[in-house]
Amino acid sequence: MKSSRTIHLVFQSSISLIVFLLISETAIALITQTSRPSFCCISPPPSVSKLRHHRSSNEQVRSIQQCKNDSRIPCDTNDDGNEDRRSVLRKGTIGASSAFLIAAANIKAAEAKQPTAPTITLSKNRRTTNFPRVYPGLTIGNISSGQVCEIFVDLTCPYSRKTFHTISQLSHKYTNQMAFVYHNVIQPWHHQSLWLHESTFAVKILYPELEYVYWKTLFEEAPRFYDKEIYGWTRGEFYDQIASFAANVVVSNNGLKEGVDDNGNTKISIDNVDTVKKQILQYLIPPLQPGGNFPDEAKILLGSAPDDDENAVFPLTQQIVKFQRKRGVHVTPTCFFNGIEQNEISSTWTVKEWNIFLGQALS
Repeated sequence: MKSSRTIHLVFQSSISLIVFLLISETAIALITQTSRPSFCCISPPPSVSKLRHHRSSNEQVRSIQQCKNDSRIPCDTNDDGNEDRRSVLRKGTIGASSAFLIAAANIKAAEAKQPTAPTITLSKNRRTTNFPRVYPGLTIGNISSGQVCEIFVDLTCPYSRKTFHTISQLSHKYTNQMAFVYHNVIQPWHHQSLWLHESTFAVKILYPELEYVYWKTLFEEAPRFYDKEIYGWTRGEFYDQIASFAANVVVSNNGLKEGVDDNGNTKISIDNVDTVKKQILQYLIPPLQPGGNFPDEAKILLGSAPDDDENAVFPLTQQIVKFQRKRGVHVTPTCFFNGIEQNEISSTWTVKEWNIFLGQALS
């Protein structure tokens, strides 16, 4: 932007210089040609007349004679020793041309100083890490209603757990009028928070119809995954435990059976807990680590790749962190209604207080 402005100023000043030279030379021509009424009818100022007559006749004759005798010197004088219009125009043209060349050189020098932007070539196979096709979080109710209550929660936060439990008791009354949207918030002071949220991503992708059941069960059983309970667990050990937990929730709710669904697609049998656990671990264990088995569909669905250092659901982790920061959320739970933060809402609210709030919001 700065270089472009410099070039513009140089060009503008150069044009002004050219116009000034042309006007100046034309003015001189008008003044010196007063003896020709057809060219100008304005008398030269006294100062110019005096300067002209200071030049003696002998000097004028000698100048004219020297000009005529020397073919290398262009002779553009009249018989009376005054320069004719051709000389004036030639000088003006030469001056204007010189100014234009100087201006062009200045512009070229300014362009040379301007940094060249790197050429970016987008590959047809470029990664889409920032554009996962799966929207994280849990949505309950009619999202198209335009009435949305957003709750930012952390699965390791006891206050989030309490709020989720309270809303679960009344949400069924409002699902036709509005939607409850739970957003994942990873709180870094609970180091296992990330791993718990990753398990919800895996269930959402593999068994979307059981997403709410898994969230509800996970919040109910969350104390078993709190800090003091898992302090000595490694990441691999935690993944093994949470995958087993998720697989048992899926199988016990019997969400899928063998056969054909409404769209004619073959359903997957999930009666075997080990089978479901392996499917979930595909999304949790990084592909380059022992036990890693990258799911092929994640490349298109999430933008991850089998040669990544992180796991398949890592793009969703990036997405929720960016979203949380953009919304300015720090503590959990934090609630918004139709995009406006509701600071009065607390995890201590009862079902009655929630009913009063929602009744006023929807009235």
